[in-house]
Parts: sequence; structure tokens; C-alpha cells
Amino acid sequence: MLVNERNEVIGSATRRETVSTRALGRGAFGVVLKRAPATRDEDETFTALVTRRSATKDVWPNALDATTSGVCQRDDASYEMTMRREVEEELGIGADDVESLTRVFTFPYEDRYMRVWGACFEIILRDDVEVSYVDGEVQTGAFERLDDLAVSLRDGREEFTPIGKYVLRSYLEHKSTGATPPSEWNDRHVERQ
Repeated sequence: MLVNERNEVIGSATRRETVSTRALGRGAFGVVLKRAPATRDEDETFTALVTRRSATKDVWPNALDATTSGVCQRDDASYEMTMRREVEEELGIGADDVESLTRVFTFPYEDRYMRVWGACFEIILRDDVEVSYVDGEVQTGAFERLDDLAVSLRDGREEFTPIGKYVLRSYLEHKSTGATPPSEWNDRHVERQ
């Protein structure tokens, strides 16, 4: 799906066309969570899924990713439809395995590979759900405590994809302060790597 700087649909293109021409598109980015066992001294906390991208990915092969994501592919594809599709395709997670899927914020973003209007989702899986990487886009993955990921981001863990770092940082900031990233294209985050 192609959009303009106001995030209005203006046409369609394949993912390959969008990436190769850096056309402005839409994408859904999910922070996938499970509840961590709480100890007596702490409140309920969560773990987040961190995956290693496939070596065959055209963008950031072999990098760690803090989000599960996908491109909105058709003119009528909503962010929510896209996110549900990606969770099923990349993680083998069906609708019954998802406790909640909530859109948190929408954001504009640009880097050397993409120009995108993204939507960040918080996805909470049932505690007993097992993730399986069925479509070959992900090599491996593990759930890490959100607190530990926040420290890794603060300390400059550079293996993460740039957009994954940006989305996770923005998500954590939103959860702690209620702040959201810029919502106008002219104020977008531009990654300089």
C-alpha cells in the first residue's frame, strides 16, 4: 500500500517495489509479550520476544529484531489485519493464542531502506503459547524481560534493527510516561545509519 505524507492511501505496490524505490508505505510493528512469573517483591512484569532475522532477508539480514512486523499489502488492508497476519505467518500464533492485540500509537519513520507510516501494537500472548517460526523469515527467538531490554537499549545494543529499536524505545517511553512519538511526517524520526 502506498500512502502520502498525511498517511492517506494513494495506491498499491508490492513490498519489493516499495523497498527498492523507498516509496512511502504502511507497516504494522508488534511488541510481542508474555507475562513473566512475578516474585513476592515485584509487580507483574512482562517478557518481550526478540528474534533473529533470517540470513535471506533483503533488509537487515541476521539482525536481532524487537518487533514482529509486516507491510500493509493491499489498499484495504488495515494495520490490525496486517498485524494479525504477521503474527500468524511469522510466529505460528493463531487468534485463540492472543490474549490481547492493542494498537498503541501511529508514527512516521525513515531510514536508508524504508519510509513508512507505522502502527505500534502491544500483543500479549497466552502464557502457555509456544512460538514457532514457520515462514522462514525468522531463525530463532527468545523472550527477554522488558527491564533487561530497556537496559540494552540504553547501553546501545546495536544488533537490533534500527526500526525495531525505535519502536521498542517509543513503546517503553509510552508505557512509562504516556508520551507518543511525533505524529506528523515533517517531524518523523530519521535514522542516520
